[in-house]
Amino acid sequence: MISKSPEDLQYYEDRLKFLRDERGKLDAARQEGRQEGRQEGRQEGLQEGRQEGKLAGKIQTLQELLGDRVSTDEELLNESLTALTAQLQRLRDRLSNRDV
Repeated sequence: MISKSPEDLQYYEDRLKFLRDERGKLDAARQEGRQEGRQEGRQEGLQEGRQEGKLAGKIQTLQELLGDRVSTDEELLNESLTALTAQLQRLRDRLSNRDV
């Protein structure tokens, strides 16, 4: 029925092209968003890993100063950031109370 009128056929083809173009733009935007999300996730993971590594080093230094058994990197890096922060604070408190 559409093919009977050249204007209607052209309108139909133009509309179909527009819809395909829009679909392509949406697909490209989704893909870009996924890639950005993955990149941000990697960066956050690296930053958290650096923080954990720094805390682990400080904990090991304080353990050595206090004469405690020094935890391995593996033991410390299996702990959460919250647990490492708490352990570091306990060791700092022990060191400061030892000087009194």
